[in-house]
Amino acid sequence: MAVLSGRTVVLDPGHGEVSEGVNDPGAVNPLLQLNERDAVRRQADLVCEGLKALGASVKIIENGTTKSLRELGAEGEGCDCFVSLHLNACNEQAQGHLVLIDSNGTSSDEKLAELINEELNHRLNIADHGVRREALGVLKGVPLPVPAVLVESFFLDSARSKKDVEQWLLNSAQGITAGVESFLNR
Repeated sequence: MAVLSGRTVVLDPGHGEVSEGVNDPGAVNPLLQLNERDAVRRQADLVCEGLKALGASVKIIENGTTKSLRELGAEGEGCDCFVSLHLNACNEQAQGHLVLIDSNGTSSDEKLAELINEELNHRLNIADHGVRREALGVLKGVPLPVPAVLVESFFLDSARSKKDVEQWLLNSAQGITAGVESFLNR
């Protein structure tokens, strides 16, 4: 069913930017030898697949670019929504999901964040850290009036098995897809 026909979504799998000659892996799980950069690229493919099945056009911003965070956000020009995909890290104990909007975010940003967060709650049996505002370069770069969010799907560093990570990536991708669908079909 092409319920999102004519809609365009930009996905930004976070990290991988080259800064001072170093490719940023983001959060790392040394036990499982996994990093955020590679995991969110997989998640982007899953979200892309789900959104395309609903008829949307999807652009994935490729990792490994030398663009600044604001320039990455600017890739959202003219789209119907922009979603930056991330995984969190803290102390190898914390777990949960969080959806962020820019500190000066709009009511549309907030609605998109709430819908994605609600869907993550349905699919992930981990703590809900809610929707928060924060000054984030990639979101500041997204041109208004494009709704933009940054999703921290789970804490990568506290995962204990690759099977858990794969399941969380799949479940969170389904939640993000459903949240975007709900937002674009309001």
